[in-house]
Amino acid sequence: MQKTNSMGVGSAASVDLGPLSWIHPEVNNALTRSLDNLSAFRANPTDLLLLKQARTQVHQASGAIHMVGLDAVVAYTDEIERQLARLDELEADEIPGACTLVDRACRRLAIFLDEIVGGAPAQPLKLFPEYEAMQLARGVEAASPSDLFFPDLSPRAVPVDKEPPISADNLASHLLKQRRSYQSGLLTFLRGDDKGARMMREAVGGIEHACERQSTARTFWWTVGAFFDALIKGGLDPGFGAKQLAARLDLQIRRFVEGSTKVANRLQREVLYYVAVSTPVAPTVSAVQRAFDLAALVPSAEVLNADLVRLQPILRDAREQLGAAKEMWLKVASGRADRLPKLRELLTSPPAPAVWKSEQPAMAIGDRSKMDLRYLQSQAQPSRLTA
Repeated sequence: MQKTNSMGVGSAASVDLGPLSWIHPEVNNALTRSLDNLSAFRANPTDLLLLKQARTQVHQASGAIHMVGLDAVVAYTDEIERQLARLDELEADEIPGACTLVDRACRRLAIFLDEIVGGAPAQPLKLFPEYEAMQLARGVEAASPSDLFFPDLSPRAVPVDKEPPISADNLASHLLKQRRSYQSGLLTFLRGDDKGARMMREAVGGIEHACERQSTARTFWWTVGAFFDALIKGGLDPGFGAKQLAARLDLQIRRFVEGSTKVANRLQREVLYYVAVSTPVAPTVSAVQRAFDLAALVPSAEVLNADLVRLQPILRDAREQLGAAKEMWLKVASGRADRLPKLRELLTSPPAPAVWKSEQPAMAIGDRSKMDLRYLQSQAQPSRLTA
């Protein structure tokens, strides 16, 4: 049984708006210039200088974003750069579709940064649909949402031990026993037997108990325990991604048995991602979600379903119409009756047509009806770069 540290932990979705506000105009300008050069390259694919300039400008935007600590967004801009790098290798008939993909990704990034500067929580998972589309375009079999998931890893669990600590003389044999138990459970789990998850959960609990109190290692194995509790109680689907992560955790246990307590940040993030998208089916799952403020990092179904790239020009036109009507109303209210016909025209004119003005194909990022928490669960794949 665990309880979380009572010390206040800042929201992982909060961002220092000062530095971001300073670099925001520079990033927007770089993205705008990049889109202009990309559009020109699409019209003239033989001019590779335009493509080089587009990539340079995205790289400048990425560098500015990195300076303010938005690491997940840097992962996204890195993918945009990879897309631009492959454009000069594509066949002529493939270039328009690839340009459209990058165009959309850049526009979505600009909207995302505008939202944060406006006070919205930083939820880089909002960018996952475009990120996934780009990765699939260059042949990645399964994009990992955890690539865009960067929770604050500083919280620590406060253990409530009911058993005495493991003595130094018994520690090595205790850990070996837990690893054998974990491996046995892993084999059972991979065969599709639910009993395997329970066996792994017990082994992880034994490893957690062997760690020093309030250490990073103990906190990590506590979060792993929450991951298995979610699997056991049906909060997560025991699919390919969960099985692959369980196998990677076996490698981490081996390192732990060998004396290393260091855990790669990427692996910590992947475990926390699974806990974040799990339903809170167990006290440990709820406790980990609270301790790391994971709920603040997972966008709602409504947010995931909103196609803001298409909506942005419509909203911009609507704001312009509303601003013009407001200005005209002030003139009429101040005694300018001659402006009344113009005000009537503005108020009765139809809204701007709901058409995005770029070369965006319909539903370029897939079926948005599935873009909810279940979708994020189904897309959960441990990163291939995990140590």
